[in-house]
Amino acid sequence: ETFRPFMIVLTKADKLKEQDIKKKLEETATFMKSSGSLCSPIIHAVSAHDGFGIHELVSNLIYVLNMPLLIKPI
Repeated sequence: ETFRPFMIVLTKADKLKEQDIKKKLEETATFMKSSGSLCSPIIHAVSAHDGFGIHELVSNLIYVLNMPLLIKPI
């Protein structure tokens, strides 16, 4: 069995109020826990319209892509 890190990205965050974004993030985390996922994914809410969450998403993408298990030995 191969471990594959993953991220969940909720788009269109500009369409929601801040408290609704937090609620959606919590609902998504709860769903993932109940779905039998073996790991806790990184969950982001972003908006290309106003840039909300983009910096955090890019930072975590860089982190995940540099995980040792994804880097193959030469």
